[in-house]
Amino acid sequence: MPERDIVAWNVLTSCCVRPGCIRFVYTMMQSRSNGCEPDHVTCLHLLQACAHLNALEFGEKKFHKYIDEHGYGDAVNLSNSLMTMYSQTGRLDKACEVFKGMRNKNVQSTKEAIEAFREMQKLGVQPDDQTFTGVLSACSHCGLVDAGLMFFDCISNLG
Repeated sequence: MPERDIVAWNVLTSCCVRPGCIRFVYTMMQSRSNGCEPDHVTCLHLLQACAHLNALEFGEKKFHKYIDEHGYGDAVNLSNSLMTMYSQTGRLDKACEVFKGMRNKNVQSTKEAIEAFREMQKLGVQPDDQTFTGVLSACSHCGLVDAGLMFFDCISNLG
């Protein structure tokens, strides 16, 4: 391919669902021999691949770090993908940390937080006050009254 631009890289990264591909694409991006800087779409594809392949260490150390260092941390879709990656790889504490650090949340963010909360319950992890506050706040902001009532009942049953 004579001309490699960010669109070409994003197409390549969207295909990274096989083991080994993520590391290859990351190495190619780091070489920057093509003069192309990865953007938020590139990061989104790679986070989704990390979640799909259960590549927690690579996703956290390479891509989460890259997102923070390059100012993409406020992108809601990237935060949602980070929460998905952490939840699917068993790092519910990190998923909650991402959720709590989000300035802007949407319905998908709330669904990810609720899913992480439910996973905590399945694993027998006792949620703390901050976790309940975060989930109730998320439900409130997104108008998820039924989910909010369910979590309120959980609080009442624990108390």
